[in-house]
Amino acid sequence: MDFLKILLDRSKIFYVSLVFLSIVNGLLNTGLLMFINRTITQTPLPYFPEYDWLIFIGLVLFSLIVTRVFQTYMIHLTTNINFDFELAILKRLRYASYQDFEKLGNEKVFTAIEDIRALGNLPEVFMNVINSVIILVCCFVYLFLISVQGALSVLMLMVGLV
Repeated sequence: MDFLKILLDRSKIFYVSLVFLSIVNGLLNTGLLMFINRTITQTPLPYFPEYDWLIFIGLVLFSLIVTRVFQTYMIHLTTNINFDFELAILKRLRYASYQDFEKLGNEKVFTAIEDIRALGNLPEVFMNVINSVIILVCCFVYLFLISVQGALSVLMLMVGLV
């Protein structure tokens, strides 16, 4: 059982669409954060200021739809990975003799299945990292556009905490 082989056997279009959804989701979340910041500072949007509430509702609805599609893809991917690995373990156990199975022990079988379930969540963690990095980069770019001194202060504070 090779974890990377099973991940790479998936459709390349599937992974491209996951990365695309992650990027769109990150940009939407960044847009919402910028919109909320402009609302708090009572700065109207430079374009269509009279329709800012409609733009906000549209961003929220589009963000919810993209998040739902993203979660559905991740559930589909992790379920298939878990199924493939668990099936491979059960096939190996099926051909083992009873003495070999007893020697192996139930604990090791259950541990292997739980490890597979943990590894099955790896693609979701990877996509969440991509999403978070996009949001972080966009927010820092926005922060530098608003106030260079404030952005540098936040960066120094973050570096000091590490």
